[in-house]
Amino acid sequence: MLTPRQAEVVKFAQRGLTAKEIARQLGITVIFTEHDMQVVFAVADIISVLHQGKVLVEGKPERIRDDPDVQKIYLGEQGGIAAAAARAEKKTATVA
Repeated sequence: MLTPRQAEVVKFAQRGLTAKEIARQLGITVIFTEHDMQVVFAVADIISVLHQGKVLVEGKPERIRDDPDVQKIYLGEQGGIAAAAARAEKKTATVA
């Protein structure tokens, strides 16, 4: 038996809404862990980047994408994070 809140989530999912859209409809926060930057940039409104158990930087995807420490520590200095963000934005624009 589902709780009323769970039933509401199922109803939205059956209508084909994404997790992000469901969260907005219900006014809830969703926390998830993901290492694929394409997914992160496509889904997250706010990103927290952890390094060695501490928050390195937190903010909107644009801030994370442009942060030199994030680029250096996680993606090398070749700007890989910017490329991942551009692919995610293109994918999101294509879906929308």
